[in-house]
Amino acid sequence: MDPESIERYTAMAKQLNVPQGELINFIRDQLKEDREARRLQREQEKKEKLEEEERNHRLQLEAEKQKIEVEERKERLRLEAEKLRMEEEARKEQLRVDEEERKEKLRLEAEKLRAEEDERNRQFQLEEIRIRENARNQQEQRELEMARIRAQGQNNTDQNTEQNGGGRDRRKFVIEIGKWKHEVIDLNTFLCNFETNATALAVTGEMKALELTRCLEGSALELILSQVFHKKKD
Repeated sequence: MDPESIERYTAMAKQLNVPQGELINFIRDQLKEDREARRLQREQEKKEKLEEEERNHRLQLEAEKQKIEVEERKERLRLEAEKLRMEEEARKEQLRVDEEERKEKLRLEAEKLRAEEDERNRQFQLEEIRIRENARNQQEQRELEMARIRAQGQNNTDQNTEQNGGGRDRRKFVIEIGKWKHEVIDLNTFLCNFETNATALAVTGEMKALELTRCLEGSALELILSQVFHKKKD
C-alpha cells in the first residue's frame, strides 16, 4: 500500500468514526496482502521468466539442432557429389586409357603388318635378284664356255692349217701382233699393244673380241673374257 492509499483510508476512517486500532489492523492487513501479492507476482514473473528462458533455450537448441542437421545434410550432399564427380572422372580417365591402349594396339598391329609386308617384299625382291643373278651367271657361264669353245676351235684350226699347209695357207690375223707368250711380254703390255692396233685398224665389237680370243689362250683368255662379261653386266 502506497502513502496516498494510507492517507485516503485514514480520511475515510475519520469520516466514518472507525477506531484507530481497526484502521491500523486494516492497513496492516492491506500491507500484508500487498506484500503477498507482490511476492506472488515476483514468483510468477520469475516463473514466467524461467519458462521463457527454458522455451528460448529449447528453441535455441532446436535451431542449433536443425542447423547442425542442415549442415550435415549439406556435407553429405557435398560428399556424395564429390564422390560422383570423382567416379565420373575415374570413368572418363579409364575410357581415355582404354582408348589409348586400343589405338596403341591397333598401331602396333598395323606396324607389325607393315613390317611383315615389308619383309615379304624384301624377301621377294631378294629372291627375284637371286634368280636374276643366277640366270645371268648361268648365261655368262654359257657365253664364256661358248667363247672358250670357239677360241679353242679357232686355235685348233689355225694350228692344223699351220701344220698341213706349211705356213703357205696360214690364215692371217686382222691385228697382226701374234699370240701372247708370257715368257716374251707381260699381259698388260700385250693388251696395250692390242688396243693400239685395234684402234688404228678401227676393229671394234665382235671382230675385236674374236681377234682378242685368237691372240690369247688358257688362263689369260678366261681372265679377259670374265672381265668383258662383267663390263657388259655393269
